[in-house]
Amino acid sequence: VLNDMIKKSLLIGSALLLLAVLAAPDAQALSPIRFGVKAGIQTQSLKMQGMNWNELSKSNNFGYQLGVMAQVPLGPVYLQPEIFYSSARFKLQGDLLNPDGTMAESDVSAKYSVNTVQLPVLVGIKLLFLRVFAGPSFNLLTDTSNKSGKEGVSFNSSVTKSAVAFQVGAGVEIGKFNIDIRYDGQFKKPVQTFTFGKNYTETVKTKMNSWQLNLGYFF
Repeated sequence: VLNDMIKKSLLIGSALLLLAVLAAPDAQALSPIRFGVKAGIQTQSLKMQGMNWNELSKSNNFGYQLGVMAQVPLGPVYLQPEIFYSSARFKLQGDLLNPDGTMAESDVSAKYSVNTVQLPVLVGIKLLFLRVFAGPSFNLLTDTSNKSGKEGVSFNSSVTKSAVAFQVGAGVEIGKFNIDIRYDGQFKKPVQTFTFGKNYTETVKTKMNSWQLNLGYFF
């Protein structure tokens, strides 16, 4: 099911990417549109509002992103729509409390990942080989996966509200290669439902921000 959703999201994102390119004013008359691929790593932070964990610790493992991009020159600026798959990973550990404050489970740990298909639409400015950019990023699909580190404790999570993000960053471009560093932040906090065991369920607001280091190549 997840593979089918990813395929559908990639098709939708590719269509939106093409529309963004074709909708650019006089794009064909300015200079050739460039297409490319990108890959990178990221480190992310996770905040949860309302989670009943006692002294919850969150260690952030490195995530990654893979995708494609197009660059449309528009005079002094450029438009750069992208579509990429991103995977952010965390480890949660702490004591789980009951609603009345009593101990439910001690030393509960879980590995937790957030997998997203994103469509950023960036506007940038080039200064020689330097460039700066910013723009909104739309989540086409978000899926969560997890694995409990303790036998007998299940950990399930499902996103019930999609998030709209923004990206801002800077980089260098040398020939067909480019390297950039960008910050990805959320405008809205998605609501997630976590289930521990069979009977304990919590709905919380989450916020995830990330720093990304990307390497790209234009054909």
